[in-house]
Amino acid sequence: MTLRSRYLLRLMLVIISLSLVIPALIVILTQDLQIFPGAVGGLFERRTRDRESIPSGVESLRVMTADHESLEVWRLSVPHSRRVAVVFHGNAGDVANFFSYQKYFAEMGVTSYGFDYRGYGTSTGWPSEEGLYRDADAVIEEALQRESLARSALIVTGISIGTGPAAYAAAKYQPGVALLITPYTSLPDVIGATPLFGIFRPFVWHTFPVKRFIATLSGTCVVIAHGKNDTIIPFDMGHQVYQAAQHLRATLVTSPTAGHNNIFSQTVGEITEAIKGCV
Repeated sequence: MTLRSRYLLRLMLVIISLSLVIPALIVILTQDLQIFPGAVGGLFERRTRDRESIPSGVESLRVMTADHESLEVWRLSVPHSRRVAVVFHGNAGDVANFFSYQKYFAEMGVTSYGFDYRGYGTSTGWPSEEGLYRDADAVIEEALQRESLARSALIVTGISIGTGPAAYAAAKYQPGVALLITPYTSLPDVIGATPLFGIFRPFVWHTFPVKRFIATLSGTCVVIAHGKNDTIIPFDMGHQVYQAAQHLRATLVTSPTAGHNNIFSQTVGEITEAIKGCV
C-alpha cells in the first residue's frame, strides 16, 4: 500500500469515526431535552397562565422549594375530604394536560394537588432528578400542612416519568397509597430497552430507581396499572415494580390491549376498586 493510499484510508476512518461519535455526543448531551420535553418551551420564553385558563374550583398556588424554585400548584379542594392526592404528571405536558386525574380524585371525594415540575408551565428552574425530588418534598409538605392530614392519608400518584419522583416521595413519606400508572424500574432500564438508544444506557445521568424505592416501603398500599401493549415503557417493568411490592398490599391492574397513554381510561374502574380496597 502506497503512502498516499494509507493516508486516504486513515482519513476515511477518521471521517467515519466522527460521523458516529458526533451524533452520539449530541444525543448524550441533549438527553435532558429528550427526557423532559415539556420543559423545552421555557428555554425560549417564560410562559404565563391567564386566570381564565385555570379550571373552575381550582386554587392556584405558588410553592417554594428548599433550593428556591417557585412551583405552580393547582389545589382542587373537596369539602370534608379525609385524604389528599398529589399528582406527578408525565414528561410531555403540564399540570393542565393532566388535570383529568385531579377531576378523577374529586369524583372520589379526595382533595388533590397537581403541580408543574421546575421548568414546566410557569414553574421556575430546569428539571433534573434531584430537582424533581426537591419539588416533591415541597408540594407534599404543603399539601399535608394545608390539609392538616397525616401521611397515612396521602395518595401519591405518578404517571409515566412521574412514577420516578412519586416513588421517591412514597419511600420518604410512606403514604397510605401509592398509585403508579405505567411505572418503570429505572430510567436507564427504559433507555436500555429502547431500540437504537440502548447503547446509551451507561451514559444516562438521571436514575429514578422506582423499583428500589418501592422495595423500601413498609405500610403503603401499592396500586400499579400497566398496559400489556405499552410500547414506551415495557409491561415487564411494571410487573417488576409490582414484584418489588410483594411484601405490601399490592394490586397490578392490566389490560391486554391498552398502550402507554390509555391504560388509565381503559382500567379506571379496576383502579378505583383497588384504591378503595386500600383505604
